[in-house]
Amino acid sequence: MTPLLCAARARPTAMYVTLAIAAALVIVSVETAAQTRPDASSTLPVPSRVPRPLGCDTTWTPLRELKTRLGQPAYVEAPITVSNTAGTFLIGSPTFVWEDSTAFITEKSTREVGAVGVKLLKDGTAMPLPPLPSATKPYRPIAVARGAKLLVVWGTSADTSAAGVWHQDTLWEATLDAGRWSAPRPIQTAREFVWHPGASSYIADDSSLVLAFPSAATNPPVRRGVTIMSRSQRTWHARWIDVGSLGPSGVALMRTAPTELLVAAAGSIARDGFEAPNAVYAMRVSLRDTTSMPRFSVIRDMKNLYAEDLSVFRTPAGLHIAWRQPGRRVFADDSLVEATSRDDGRSWSVTTAISLDGDTRGLRVVPLADGNVEAMALDLGGWKILTLGRTMGRWALKREAFPDARTSPMIAATRDRMSVSFAQTRSSTGPDGAHDAPVLVTSSRAYRCEPPSATRSQKRLRAPPRGKSTPR
Repeated sequence: MTPLLCAARARPTAMYVTLAIAAALVIVSVETAAQTRPDASSTLPVPSRVPRPLGCDTTWTPLRELKTRLGQPAYVEAPITVSNTAGTFLIGSPTFVWEDSTAFITEKSTREVGAVGVKLLKDGTAMPLPPLPSATKPYRPIAVARGAKLLVVWGTSADTSAAGVWHQDTLWEATLDAGRWSAPRPIQTAREFVWHPGASSYIADDSSLVLAFPSAATNPPVRRGVTIMSRSQRTWHARWIDVGSLGPSGVALMRTAPTELLVAAAGSIARDGFEAPNAVYAMRVSLRDTTSMPRFSVIRDMKNLYAEDLSVFRTPAGLHIAWRQPGRRVFADDSLVEATSRDDGRSWSVTTAISLDGDTRGLRVVPLADGNVEAMALDLGGWKILTLGRTMGRWALKREAFPDARTSPMIAATRDRMSVSFAQTRSSTGPDGAHDAPVLVTSSRAYRCEPPSATRSQKRLRAPPRGKSTPR
C-alpha cells in the first residue's frame, strides 16, 4: 500500500491500474498503509512569493504538471534529472503517460514495462523515451551523461511479485544514443542485493561512475556487506566489503579524494572490534589499492533506534553525514540528525539534531554551490513536502511547504538553481467511472543571484563593440 493507493478511488474494474501504481511506489512509502487520504480542501502554507528585486527572485515557481505536447499528463517515479549535449531528461521507473488529457487508462490501454522516463523539450513539455530493453521491471534506473548519449544502469529481480522491490539479483547497463538503446549488458550478478533510492547510492563525473549498495556474499555461508562498483572506459570493477552481522540497510556515497571514497551506512555491524545491531557508521575505502582494508568508524550506536535516508555532503567546515531518525515511541516526531568530521572522515561527532515535527519519509539532502544545504521530506500527517535549510552549520524548518504530495520529493541543484519534483493525483475518467491517477509536478527557484548593481555592471562588461548589434 502507498499514499497513492490510499488516495485512489477507482472502481473494481479499474483497480488493476491502481495496483500497478502501488507496486511501483512501494519503495517510496510502503510503511504508510494505515494512512487515509487527506482532505483536498485543507489549507497549507505555500512557498512564499515575497516581492524581490528583478533579477534576484529566489521564490519557488508555481507547481507545474509534466505534460506531453498533446496535453497528456505524465508521471515519472522518483525521477533523476540528467542533462547531456542532446538535452535534459527525467529518468525513473515506472513512467506513465495518460491516454489523453482526461483519461489515465482506456479499455485499449497497454503499458510498457521498460518505460523509464522522458526528454524535456524546449517548451517545457515532455517526450516519452523509447522503452528500456528490459524483459522484467527495471528497479531504480539511474543515468549519467556521456556526450550526446545517456548511460543507464538498473536492477532486476527474479522475484516478479511485489516483494521483488526489496531484493534484486542482477544489475544491467545500456546506452541511449539518438533515440535508440544498445543491447542490455549484465554488469553484476549476485545472490542478493538491494538497489532502490532508500538503500543504494552513486556518484558520477564526465568519465567515471561509482555505485554502492547493500549486498550478500556470493559464496556460502551467507554474509552481509557492501558492494562498491566503479566504471571506467566501459570496464567495471567490483569490490565486496564484509560488514558482518545482518549488514547495512542503506548506504550513501561520496568521493573524498580522487582515489578514496567515504561510504556512510546504517544498520548492523560486527567488524574490527565494533559490534552493534543498529548503528550509523562510516567506511573509508581506497579505489586505487583494493587489497587495503577499509577503515571503519562507528558514529552512533542507535541501540533500540534506527536510521534511514542517509546522505553525505561536504561544506567548508568538513564532511557531514545526515539521516532521518524515526521517533522512539509511536506518534513521536522524526528528527534530522547530522554528524560532522573535520579530519577527512577519521573521527566523527554528532553536531545537530532537529525535530521534523511529524512522521516523515524520503528525506533528501542537497548541498548548494553557495555553501548552504537544503533538505526536503514527505510529511505523512499533512501529506505535504517539508523544506529545511542549513545555514552557518544550523538546520531550521522553513515555512515553505508543498501541499497534496503523494510521494517523497526528488531534489536537484545546479550552480545557481534548485528544483523539486513529486507526485500528486488528478481525477481521471475510466471505463468504469472516475478514479485518481498520478501526475508529476515540479517547481524550481534560484538560490544564488547577484544584486541589480552587479547585474548592470556585467551587462556593461558584455556590451557589444560600437556599431554591432547584440545577438537575439
